Amino acid sequence: MKSTLLRLQNALIESTKPSRKTTETAAFIVMLTPDDPLIWINYAVPIAEPTKEDVDELFAVFRSANRTPRLEFFLDLWPIAAKVLEQNGFVCEKRMPIMVLNKDDWKGLEHRHDIQPVQSHTFHEFNRVLGEAFGMPEKDGSEQDPNPNEDATFQRIKTGETLAVAALYNGKIVGGGLGVGTNEIREIAGIATKSAHRKQGIASAVIATLLDQFFQNGGEIAWLTPGDDSAKSVYEKLGFKTIAEQVVYELLTAPE
Repeated sequence: MKSTLLRLQNALIESTKPSRKTTETAAFIVMLTPDDPLIWINYAVPIAEPTKEDVDELFAVFRSANRTPRLEFFLDLWPIAAKVLEQNGFVCEKRMPIMVLNKDDWKGLEHRHDIQPVQSHTFHEFNRVLGEAFGMPEKDGSEQDPNPNEDATFQRIKTGETLAVAALYNGKIVGGGLGVGTNEIREIAGIATKSAHRKQGIASAVIATLLDQFFQNGGEIAWLTPGDDSAKSVYEKLGFKTIAEQVVYELLTAPE
């Protein structure tokens, strides 16, 4: 199990580093987004069990970038890291099951939903639907959407580095999701459905389409973290199995 978790972590780091300002310390890789303070896209991952001095160094990296110290990691890989972080003022904000699906265990899913690859003319609406579902702040109405070809996320979609599909109903996007990672290992992320279209199997159809694309092109392991028990049940029906736990730690007050 630990060897699988290490593969997942390495794939996560490999796919995230190119789009972040990365600093590697003795015990952590810190991946920050210089032009966006959004907490979910500024975080660190352990690469060794840390000491108090390592945690102090980690704090200094976040402080120099004016970011809230935050970590996302697999608890079963780094149990000592969790204890050291707690001893130094970090609080565990979230615990999530890690669910995996191997290629050989994917049975496919028949559905009648209209699931399409995200393209340049649907990219911004796709972003808006996902942003709405996850409570992301909306743009000021005076702002115009930039050319999608100038957007780093769309470039990764265009080249196939990131998989992205949208669910359409009467020609309008009502849901979607992403597959991020490497050619061999991808996290299924950002699965969202507009409130008026939930409980109709759209999320399952989106995930199934991403899995088909991934496994048909050399993918080996898909993984995800469910947001709640209802989502976990959906993923279990698709064949995902829980193997470990992911945790999120934040430092809300500076150390003395």
